[in-house]
Amino acid sequence: MKNKNNRFVKTSSSSIGLSTVVTLVDRETGVEYAVLTSGYSSTMTPLIRSDGTPKTVSVSDFEE
Repeated sequence: MKNKNNRFVKTSSSSIGLSTVVTLVDRETGVEYAVLTSGYSSTMTPLIRSDGTPKTVSVSDFEE
């Protein structure tokens, strides 16, 4: 990790045409988010499990 002060950590990134999809993890809660950027707009949404709860990962995986 570059900077411990960053709340979000980028875990993956891929391009689809002119759009970019990035997966982020919130270092405080462990919740994973998908961010879609296309042109001048973007949207961020949490990833959800089949039972309706947010997908989380261990926060300790992202500590320095």
